[in-house]
Amino acid sequence: GAAVMDSQLDFYVTNEEDITSTVEKIYISPINEKTVELLNKQGIAFDAVENADEAVPAVVLVDWVPEEQREALFAKLVAMAENGSRIFFANRHIFNGPSGNTHFLPIENKPVIAGEADWLYHQEYLAKRKNPYFKGLPKGIMDWEYYMYLVNGMHFKGGQTPDVTSAASFGTGCINPDGYYGGFNIGTYRIGKGAITVTSYNLVENIGINPAADRLLLNILSAEDAAL
Repeated sequence: GAAVMDSQLDFYVTNEEDITSTVEKIYISPINEKTVELLNKQGIAFDAVENADEAVPAVVLVDWVPEEQREALFAKLVAMAENGSRIFFANRHIFNGPSGNTHFLPIENKPVIAGEADWLYHQEYLAKRKNPYFKGLPKGIMDWEYYMYLVNGMHFKGGQTPDVTSAASFGTGCINPDGYYGGFNIGTYRIGKGAITVTSYNLVENIGINPAADRLLLNILSAEDAAL
């Protein structure tokens, strides 16, 4: 469905057998139907995060809850991370609250989510080489035709530097006071014995649509502590 430029259009074909996961069970906040389908197809058992024992290390996938439920949810998630759980926030909008778009991000020195819709390769996007989150995926400078609508012009900027930065972006010569856009797109912060990972990508929106989203999500859930 894309317009052909210079009589040539590159496209990718993904072998479904390459989309795999090693995680057996996770806890979730409410997730969309496509993500449920992916977990079921991979044979990953899942239960509501409300049913998780805070003292037992687990893997948690967070997509969305209404703002009025976030304070209680984040209190539990922080307690779980302190005891060794790995929390992945797949939807950046979950952090929005009274003080800004990272109000609920459980970091004392919070970054902010910044940027503009990137429709004309204003920024370069980088996937860290040898990072387990990008296992089996193209690394280095990211190919827009492969990652498609995951990259979106948004990034985390300022605040505490993540303990691990798995993906970042930058743009120079931009029309803003600094002439520059840049920050991280996937970052991991240690909390107690565990960690939280955040992303600015449009990840959950592309599950079941772009195989890159499926593979990235499953890699993050399966990575254990390798990214730390």
